[in-house]
Amino acid sequence: MLEAGKINVVDLLPRVKCPALVLHSGEDAAIPVTEGRLLAARIPGAKFIELPSCNHLVVPQEGAWGVFLQALGEFMEWDEGNKVAAAGLQASISY
Repeated sequence: MLEAGKINVVDLLPRVKCPALVLHSGEDAAIPVTEGRLLAARIPGAKFIELPSCNHLVVPQEGAWGVFLQALGEFMEWDEGNKVAAAGLQASISY
């Protein structure tokens, strides 16, 4: 786990050739939101969404979950059936 913090892929980001969505909590206590913005800025055509959360991992019990699902659904171009199925995750995940 300690080695994970030493990995630096910033110089490789411009080589990403697929659509990219970077979601990052605005008040993330583990990794500053500036790091998410940096990733998105360096990946050609990437879309950045700042989530209204302080959690590193967004959970269904918070308001940011709906923003997360909406952004993911739009990025993946989900039809209504997939959006409904994704929304059902909120009921099936418990912490």
